[in-house]
Amino acid sequence: MGNLGEYLKKERKKAGYSLAEVMKRTSISDSRLCKMERNAISIPAGEMRKLADLYGIPIVKLYIKAEYLTDEDLMDYQMFFHGASALTEEEKKHVQQCIDLLTKGRERK
Repeated sequence: MGNLGEYLKKERKKAGYSLAEVMKRTSISDSRLCKMERNAISIPAGEMRKLADLYGIPIVKLYIKAEYLTDEDLMDYQMFFHGASALTEEEKKHVQQCIDLLTKGRERK
């Protein structure tokens, strides 16, 4: 599980939440949260999603911290175009449509 528990505790405190506040917002008991933060139990994907949403952190970051994914696992899914992060959502959709057109009929990996 790596350092997921420590990371979650740090993110909870950074967000300014007590265990009781997180429990109210996520329905995850404070005792369960405490165990998660001590790495005493594994965290199901649904609870990980709730915490990621509440703390405002990407779920993929938690999956990497939990060692469910590695950076190498994500290589096929990362954008390799310089400046792609500056595109608007509409522009990204347009670029995807162009890629779909260019690769139509090809097998995707």
